[in-house]
Amino acid sequence: MRIDNLEKIIQDVIQLIYPGISKIPDVLLAPSPEGFGDFSTTVSFDLAKTLHKSPFSIAEEISKHLNFPYFTSISVAKPGYLNFSFTPSVYRDFLQELEEKGEKYFYKERNGVKVQVEFVSANPTGPLHVGNGRGGIIGDVLGNLLKIEGFDVIKEYYVNDAGSKMNLFAKSIAYYYMEKLGKKAEPVEEAYKGAYIEDIATEILNDYGDSLLNGESHPLIDKIQKISEEKMMRRIKEVLEKFGVVFDSWFYESSLYSSGEVDRVTEIFKKSGYTYEKDDALWFQSTLFGDDKDRVLVRGTGEPTYTLVDAAYHKNKWDRGFRKVIDVWGADHFGHITPMKALIQGMGLPEGFLDIVIYQIVHLFENGKEVMMSKHSGTFVTLEELINEVGKDAARFFFLLKSSDTHLNFDLDLAKRESIDNPVYYVQYTYARLKSILIKGKEKGIRYRGIDEADLSLLESSDEKALLNHFMYLERELENVARKYSVHRIPFITIELCKKINTFYQNYNILSSERYVQPRFSLVYNALNVLSFLMDLMGIEKKERM
Repeated sequence: MRIDNLEKIIQDVIQLIYPGISKIPDVLLAPSPEGFGDFSTTVSFDLAKTLHKSPFSIAEEISKHLNFPYFTSISVAKPGYLNFSFTPSVYRDFLQELEEKGEKYFYKERNGVKVQVEFVSANPTGPLHVGNGRGGIIGDVLGNLLKIEGFDVIKEYYVNDAGSKMNLFAKSIAYYYMEKLGKKAEPVEEAYKGAYIEDIATEILNDYGDSLLNGESHPLIDKIQKISEEKMMRRIKEVLEKFGVVFDSWFYESSLYSSGEVDRVTEIFKKSGYTYEKDDALWFQSTLFGDDKDRVLVRGTGEPTYTLVDAAYHKNKWDRGFRKVIDVWGADHFGHITPMKALIQGMGLPEGFLDIVIYQIVHLFENGKEVMMSKHSGTFVTLEELINEVGKDAARFFFLLKSSDTHLNFDLDLAKRESIDNPVYYVQYTYARLKSILIKGKEKGIRYRGIDEADLSLLESSDEKALLNHFMYLERELENVARKYSVHRIPFITIELCKKINTFYQNYNILSSERYVQPRFSLVYNALNVLSFLMDLMGIEKKERM
């Protein structure tokens, strides 16, 4: 029995009691505080506005009509909470389905809606930094969750391989390449800095010698740009793989030019009636859509702006069949939200087509002090350095621990600590503890025989009920997380589950009582199912021994 089935039963009863109401509010069940049954609903508060009665009196009326075999008791608490205690058969039906399906229990049927999650998308002009890591885990886990919720999800990295930044990147490397060849090289104004620039120049010299200076069909800068981009993208992909982030698609900005899509989108804007020309440039009237100023699409030189190219990219997403796109951006892109939303409407796309998740910066702390620079290069701390320092699992888990719209203080010392005050260690330790129960049972000749041989009526304690209710409510919690894109809730849901598991473990010797061993084994077996699912969702390794 799923929570939504029980909610539907209660809603149908309300419809019978109050037939004059045109729309019955949703009945949303949530776990009750200890001492108030298993689950509660506040539906009477919503009904009070329509019926002009007190929530308490409405709750009492509803409780008198809920004579169903699913509830052992129904109570009303002021000022109008309806509290339910479930029969063992409700839990049995639920656990039976959970055991049959395992982790797949939480996967919804495919709804046919194509969703694209675009994240990281760092320019291939330098290594990924810790901020990219935070955006990476938000996008990765959100994509995982939306797949579970039934969407057809594509995770995409947008490669900015065109424009002035790539040209400057190539010139910065070419300067060192020429110097290493003993050739005179003019200093590059506003050149990219960092040891990695000289490293790439050295690699190119080792690979190609002075052969790049030969031939005039392709200038040196063009050759170095192509080679350097390939090397940097290879490094980016290697680090992301090390981080556990795998993209379904790598989309190159240059393809928007070569395919003619930038030109086609320019014509769409011209025909929209929302453009005008000023100072030889083409302007988009984004102020008509709530922006604080109009935006240039094509400069007076005829060169398209980043704004226009970004619009072409999003039109391409629509043309590929995506009906919802989610962009995960760093805080420095906050000012681009309103213009991008305006561009979407200006092209005639639905207003709700694009959602944007903004994440704030990451502060690294070690020995109580903020780490401002890399130990190796003297500049920003790279994502690879962080992974090498604390490991993939800690990096992923800690990046998820705060809402994306708040700054994240990343405690390096805590992330490396092998103790239960380290949350990722605590989760992995709990998983290993559950596994150890099954191993010890096997050594004693005790095995779990399935839900049909477990008397769930014996699970009467608050600790046991808390576990069962956590299992049942997880599906609803994940729906809420998916709807709000609030993936930071997932580690906390997981930690709360682990606390309940460990309280249960500490209070009961699961293998000592023959009468209780099967029902309690059912909790262990299904706790493993649920915890394993949550760890897979976050991309955290499961360890059977610690």
